[in-house]
Amino acid sequence: MKNNLKKYDFCLIIPTFDEKENIFELKLALDNNLAKSNYFTCFVDDSRDNLTKDSINSLFEKKNTKVFHRKKNDRCAAVKHGFNWCFKNIKSNFFIEMDADLSHQ
Repeated sequence: MKNNLKKYDFCLIIPTFDEKENIFELKLALDNNLAKSNYFTCFVDDSRDNLTKDSINSLFEKKNTKVFHRKKNDRCAAVKHGFNWCFKNIKSNFFIEMDADLSHQ
């Protein structure tokens, strides 16, 4: 399946939980720091509502972004879900987990 996919420099897996207020800042930080990079972003959202998911969908390009909305409230399971999907569906040499609130540098 990966043979026909676009190759990305890296893939970001970002778990979210009620992060609506952080999504805009995250997008600005990614744009400012990774403007010349070709990357894919995978969000795994465990939020209690659709506000975070709606913010992601309005700010990120659909062709380079995947959003999963779940109701499990388990960060570890969310990260695992994101990595599993990305390993199977995204062609990249680097897969990076990152927090949506920019606590990772």
